[in-house]
Amino acid sequence: MAEDINEGKQRTLTATFSKKDGSPGTVEGKPVWALSDAALATLVAADDGMSAKVQHNGAVGPVDWTMTADGDLGIGVFPIVKTDTLNMLAPFGAEGGTVTVGPEEPIV
Repeated sequence: MAEDINEGKQRTLTATFSKKDGSPGTVEGKPVWALSDAALATLVAADDGMSAKVQHNGAVGPVDWTMTADGDLGIGVFPIVKTDTLNMLAPFGAEGGTVTVGPEEPIV
């Protein structure tokens, strides 16, 4: 399900892995994170690759993120790929306000 990010904000994506039986699993090497459009957002992966921050760049639109990891702890590769969409929302100059009615005055 797509989540939203407002201008000047970021979200942290965190990877967790599990075995078929639901118990915690491990991957070989660091997960690799990517974005579909660097003009919309910046991705900053943690040193261990287990999380990444997606920061709104000020542009508006959807950006897809992808995380790829190797679930095979041996010589081969068993790719684990997760992806979803983040919506970079438009900035708002104001979200509300009031209107004041002045006193009655003559028409000049």
